[in-house]
Amino acid sequence: MENISLFKIFDERNQLWEDFRKRNLTQEFELISISKFTSNRRVFTNGKRVFKVNYVGSNKNEYKKSKLINEYEILIRLNDKINFNPLYKTVEPGWEVLEMKLLKGETLFSLMQHNILNKISLFVLVKSLWMLSKRGICHGDLSLENIILTESKEICFFDYEDSSHTGIINALFCNLFAISPNKVHDFCLMTILNAYFSEESGFSRKLFRVVYWIYTKARNLVNRILIVKRINIKINNISTIGMDNDSPSYEKIAKLTKAWEIASDSDANSPGESIAYYAIDFNNQKFFGERPWELRWLAIKGKIKVENKKFLEMGCNMGLLSIFLKNEGAISCTAVDHDKKILESAKLISEAFQVQDITFLDIDFDVDPGWELKIDGHDIVSCLSVINWVKDKERLLNFLGKHNELLFEGHDSYEMEVVRLKKIGFKNFQILMKSERGRELIWATK
Repeated sequence: MENISLFKIFDERNQLWEDFRKRNLTQEFELISISKFTSNRRVFTNGKRVFKVNYVGSNKNEYKKSKLINEYEILIRLNDKINFNPLYKTVEPGWEVLEMKLLKGETLFSLMQHNILNKISLFVLVKSLWMLSKRGICHGDLSLENIILTESKEICFFDYEDSSHTGIINALFCNLFAISPNKVHDFCLMTILNAYFSEESGFSRKLFRVVYWIYTKARNLVNRILIVKRINIKINNISTIGMDNDSPSYEKIAKLTKAWEIASDSDANSPGESIAYYAIDFNNQKFFGERPWELRWLAIKGKIKVENKKFLEMGCNMGLLSIFLKNEGAISCTAVDHDKKILESAKLISEAFQVQDITFLDIDFDVDPGWELKIDGHDIVSCLSVINWVKDKERLLNFLGKHNELLFEGHDSYEMEVVRLKKIGFKNFQILMKSERGRELIWATK
């Protein structure tokens, strides 16, 4: 097989989606999500309804095992309780759509971030999980982002792609403990409680830490008994896309595979969890992560003019932003992180994408006494989810203020972040997107 361009795969796929959007969706539709499992499944909304779109191409067998059909059947079972009003259809050959009502409210992640998730809400959550389990529904992906507290103070679950209909006992074990005879699930009531009590203090936090340790040991033992094997990175057989071991394309995929393994083993994403920060896929090759890189890149591409400019990425993680902006015409890119493993991963990814002129630096902003001098002299700087973890925030902000163009993401509200950036001289602000955790990605200029 010829030497494939990974950038070309991205561009061709996004052009395919853009053409579909022009043919079938009106101007007011906004892309709000791309599946972390496959970029061929995306979510749009017009503020009233949600449209989940799945591209299956010419493979008719994909319809038989479609996750959208599975989710549609689950929503029909729940429609008397929660008025989703689901509608499944194929709008044109190769494209299927699941349409449903948009649920409005605050996600549990947002409530926890703002310290307004209380024990009453947890009680309502447990009650709602019991009602779901009584109907034999194993949700399969009970992350904080997939649970909302509605305006009427009800707990609602969404994103039923990985759900199944089973018996009450199996559903309870799945929803409460993430134990299933067929598949290992990552999120359940116990992981939610662990996130909640991690923010608590005193005896309750210490007690639940012991409980959660016992739980994880027991769950791992049960999963081994059930012969269920956890897989964090799913790489299909490379021969299925026609590559032999000596081809350049095989070498690229092999490097990406190694890079994602290293990223999954680092502490640059979720400490203690074996999962990479970003997910990407190239045709049959899928690299699993916490969030889809493509959704972020689509929000950034074309908005930032990097031609003939020097770009600095503070807190680069897997280095994808530097790699993609270098391909867009930046003179050079400097990618900085304090995690040696994640920098090793980033270097492998840049090699797979065949991108040069990226400097990777191991710098800890809390330890290095003269880090500013090592990364001075850039035109554009990005600082995404970094300031929340740095001790000397004023020092970091002063450095950012030396630049005229800034890509920024903080953990506070948009209004608070704008006030913070105005103090260092920025005057113009544009929200490029909201992350899966409700944080604004801000493009700031002077």
